Amino acid sequence: LIGSGKSTIAAALAKPLKVKILSSDFIRKKMFELSPQEPALAAFEEGLYTPVVTARTYENMLLQARVEISSGNSVILDATFGKRQHRKAFRRMAKEMGANVIFVECFCPDSLLRKRLAGRQGKITISDARLQHLEAQRHVFQPLNELEDSIHVRVRTDQALLESRYQIFSTTYLKLDQKKKPSLLFASGSTDRDEHHMTEW
Repeated sequence: LIGSGKSTIAAALAKPLKVKILSSDFIRKKMFELSPQEPALAAFEEGLYTPVVTARTYENMLLQARVEISSGNSVILDATFGKRQHRKAFRRMAKEMGANVIFVECFCPDSLLRKRLAGRQGKITISDARLQHLEAQRHVFQPLNELEDSIHVRVRTDQALLESRYQIFSTTYLKLDQKKKPSLLFASGSTDRDEHHMTEW
């Protein structure tokens, strides 16, 4: 979900791995010739965020990921991946190309998620997602329960960033098929309504 820490996790993984991030927010705005920080606020699933535009965004991301994989590069995909059909399309492409696939599902207590989104108000960010979009997105979000444990990692984002990164690295290494290279690493997100200790990101 929005505010779950996907982009923070993606950036934390990309630097040590020295791999490219494909961001759905960046791709979406580039499709409409907007700068990344140019606001495009709209109601949920309106404006730049209609289902049709979202589908085109994922199609564009898939094409770019295919180019990276074809060049022998691993890549991190920073997007919600809230629809099973989108996850299925990327898994199919990875299978065709013999690449590893790991979905990193970021989650945190609902109260922290809301606090993060509230903190975006009045700020210029590449993401146009705000607190008013949360419940609508939660309603249409399809859980990642179709994913096998071998390609699915859940990580809390209410802990120190270094702890989250270590958890991902230590877990994904065991899940990777070392005969396959490169890899697709998906930064997706959900929420945990339980209240736990919180660390600001």
